[in-house]
Amino acid sequence: MTVRAAWLLPTGQTREDTRLAPLGTMTPQYELTSRDGVIAGGNPLAATSVGPMQLQIGTGRAVVQGTLSQGAYPAAVTAPETLTVADGHAQLPRVDSAVIEKPTLDAHARADWDAARAPRTIPEIAVHMGRAPLSPAVLGTTIRLRVRDLWRPDGLDERYRVVGMAITPPERGRPETAKLLLEAP
Repeated sequence: MTVRAAWLLPTGQTREDTRLAPLGTMTPQYELTSRDGVIAGGNPLAATSVGPMQLQIGTGRAVVQGTLSQGAYPAAVTAPETLTVADGHAQLPRVDSAVIEKPTLDAHARADWDAARAPRTIPEIAVHMGRAPLSPAVLGTTIRLRVRDLWRPDGLDERYRVVGMAITPPERGRPETAKLLLEAP
């Protein structure tokens, strides 16, 4: 077996497992846990493509933090291992990630959180219903918006997706209008 853990397995731990595993390289993270990750030296556990939906993990050593009751244990890959990624759902987009270190995962989560919290400007435009009658069927469609006025002498020519609509009925001397909420695709 090329993936070895030095962690008194039920099947037994060999002297070679103990020799190859990185003992004494654990860095404390909290009171009872260690920081997990790949141990530097050369290009450890490098992932390379070997075919469609397959990747090969190279040799290297790592520390893996289990649950609090399990603790951390050292592991070693002594020969390249090929992994095959199973087919995904036919209707859903595929997003695959191989995250080796917790700080990498934390950085991705922090970036997603910051992007979700960032204020967004939602463009909107008022449309005269007498000139361009609209129905709720326009929701979700992509429109092309062309504007040329004093503020934009070169003109604006952009595509947007309609994500909201509010209709204002006609009032004394005012025509019926629709306010479209737009989103850049």
